Amino acid sequence: MKSDSWVAGLKSLVNLQKLYLQTTSSLTSNPGGKKSEKKLILQWLEDDESSHRQLSEVTLWYSLGKPINVLSSWKRLGNIWERVHMVENADHEM
Repeated sequence: MKSDSWVAGLKSLVNLQKLYLQTTSSLTSNPGGKKSEKKLILQWLEDDESSHRQLSEVTLWYSLGKPINVLSSWKRLGNIWERVHMVENADHEM
């Protein structure tokens, strides 16, 4: 799912504080699933988390492969990522 060039580009943004990702792709095998979204975020950061110390918020807006969208907001609380908001069927078109 993750391409090496995309991950490298993300790693180069060392002062990134907030990440907002909008895509028509289904980002996880279980769209809208809390565990699968958290796993995805941690995969993006696991290789070199020190380069993203300032990243504190991630918002994912993605498709379920149907006309159903998921809007999910995550915040870092200390060293733990927690989902703070999730809406399925976000009524804005992607």
